[in-house]
Amino acid sequence: MLFRSPAEQAPQLARQCSREAPRAEGAWQPLPSDIAGLEPGLAKLLAEQKVQPGAYYRQYGGLIVRGHRIVYVNGARNAMVHPDWRSVPISICDAGALAFGVEYDPATGAFVNFRFDGRL
Repeated sequence: MLFRSPAEQAPQLARQCSREAPRAEGAWQPLPSDIAGLEPGLAKLLAEQKVQPGAYYRQYGGLIVRGHRIVYVNGARNAMVHPDWRSVPISICDAGALAFGVEYDPATGAFVNFRFDGRL
């Protein structure tokens, strides 16, 4: 249930209508090892939010924010996902805990700015 967004599509992942997302200055292509490195921490973060990590489809995009490379994680519950989610960035409005976004810094291993969508 993972999709590593091509660099040219990554900024679209951060264009969400009901949650704040980072403003990208550019994009880069995360490696599979970048994604594998963040998955354990993401699972822990989602569990702390009292949600099941495996219930979310996740899209990953490499963004450059304030001159720094981050991986933006765009997640949505399986019932909310577009059939073409592996090729189309997901944007769901007012989904509450059914959709989330978070920034991951591969240099430090830190997650910041975790946000669920606006109201359900």
